[in-house]
Amino acid sequence: MKWLLDLTGKILGDLHRNLWTLLLYNAILAVLGFFLLAPLLSWAASFMVSSSGRLSVNNAEIFSFLLSLRGIVFALLVGSLTVVTLYVKHAGMMLIAWESMAGRRMNAPRAFWGVVQRLPGLTLLGTYHVAGHLILLAPFAILATLVYRLAFSSMRMYFLFLESSAARWIGIAVAVALAAAAVVIHGAVYLHWVFSLPALLADDLSAASALTYTHRLLKGTRRRIGAVVFSFWIAIILLPFALAQGFHWLGGEVFTRLPEEHRLNLPVVLLLMAGYLVTSFIGEFLTIAVNSLTITRLYADLREPPAVDAARLPPPSRPSHPRQIVVFLILAAVVSLSGAAAILSRFDLHDNIQITAHRGSSFLAPENTLAAVRRAVEEGADYAEVDVRLTADGYAVLLHDRDLFRVAGVTRNVADLTYEEIRTLDVGSWFSPRFRGERIPLLSEVVAFAKGRIRLNIELKADGAPRRMAERVVQILHERDAVQECVVSSGDIEILEHVRSLDPTIRTGYVISQSIGKVTALDIDFLSVSSRLATPGLIDAARAAGKEVHVWTVNRPRQMARLIDLGVDNIITDVPGVARALLEERAAMSNEGLLFLKVRHWFLR
Repeated sequence: MKWLLDLTGKILGDLHRNLWTLLLYNAILAVLGFFLLAPLLSWAASFMVSSSGRLSVNNAEIFSFLLSLRGIVFALLVGSLTVVTLYVKHAGMMLIAWESMAGRRMNAPRAFWGVVQRLPGLTLLGTYHVAGHLILLAPFAILATLVYRLAFSSMRMYFLFLESSAARWIGIAVAVALAAAAVVIHGAVYLHWVFSLPALLADDLSAASALTYTHRLLKGTRRRIGAVVFSFWIAIILLPFALAQGFHWLGGEVFTRLPEEHRLNLPVVLLLMAGYLVTSFIGEFLTIAVNSLTITRLYADLREPPAVDAARLPPPSRPSHPRQIVVFLILAAVVSLSGAAAILSRFDLHDNIQITAHRGSSFLAPENTLAAVRRAVEEGADYAEVDVRLTADGYAVLLHDRDLFRVAGVTRNVADLTYEEIRTLDVGSWFSPRFRGERIPLLSEVVAFAKGRIRLNIELKADGAPRRMAERVVQILHERDAVQECVVSSGDIEILEHVRSLDPTIRTGYVISQSIGKVTALDIDFLSVSSRLATPGLIDAARAAGKEVHVWTVNRPRQMARLIDLGVDNIITDVPGVARALLEERAAMSNEGLLFLKVRHWFLR
């Protein structure tokens, strides 16, 4: 414990002596990161994907892409650039701390130039680290694939998760065990190489020599050093959540004490957001600075011979003249208030959003049936999303799964059956006895029913016949004069391209659960994305490209509200009635109350 207290005191002393130099270096890197490093990473990702001739690699393709030679090079390149970006942030601070411990002063521009001079070594070191972790990760990926193929690939996915609890728990146990083993091994490797960066910087070792040298330093001290390093990383992970929750609580406390229609509401929101921006900047700076100082101090204490002579350390000095502090605070206040005002100006107090009933109102009626679409109309949905497949004789019918096992107990694929063979199947009893006798409807029947009542989002499941599927669906929309009341979506970009070639007026959407690449550049009208992909960055990029963002499958009111305030255009949900009630509740709120909700979700995004 005494050792830990002494270490903490030394780190705080290093921070005190070099605070303003470290802040200036962090500011230099922030500007460079915005104008150079972030675009470089984006270019690397876009280049690797576009080189394959595709604008995105989506869903099932992503796995095969990452296992291909191009995918491995892509992972190595992007991983190395990411690691080097982090190393550049830490390297300058480590140089500043190292010189300070040796009794010398180093200013921020000199530290930056020192990092630039060592950039080839930093790049090579980062490549070594990423390559090592990828090699260690490969056996786990292969083992996970083998376990899935040997134990679960013969099972239908819905049977695995809905019917066979034993198989499900075995799968979860295997996945957790593999993940835990991977975390332990990668953590051990990270600790093994933790001092390679200061060794390269302070002792001018090559990347390979730095890796070898740090292995010797850790002998007999791994547990102690590991406890410090990993405790720090846990604090880094928890800090953003703590900041967001703290401002969430503070905002709630402030707004419950402000009267409605009070003229102070807007200034208070502005100050809260400015405070959040300042706190986030300081938090990000402190995590990088303290991490850099901790690793440097530990390395100095372990290095052979000891790198620090306490007698040579300069006495603690005032970090800066009061005038510099005032200037910094004024600049921070101006920048933060300007940023907060810019963010507030983007908030729209009107909820311009539409509701799509996922597979019809599938929480209250059997999915992809006329009953589900009818229920969606009753609950006030703007769209009903339905899945469409082709029978063996070319009929377009509503069905999500490739086979009929889950909804009708039939193990055959719909593509292998004629419409006559499936038209009498009961697809309602599995859901509830009340829906016994519900049939698989034709798309033409659903389009006819929906006309004038509700719009349709028709998701196409190709099953290897994209052109045939596109032609049949477009034909039905023209026959029913429903082109303007329907949109077509799919996870297969070739189907959407063919639909567009047949009729450019039909609005199309790309369904995405995972992706690599610039999906906003695709020639479609909207992106239909999994809720975990609905980030502020994606939403802003889609809006800039003139495309809507539809998010699936969102069933919790709190998540609905967050996505509404992030600016999505359409929420796809199993419970459209809940979504409609939420919109009505928000429409009845005052502007001040709605503004607070939007600010709160901005904090928590």
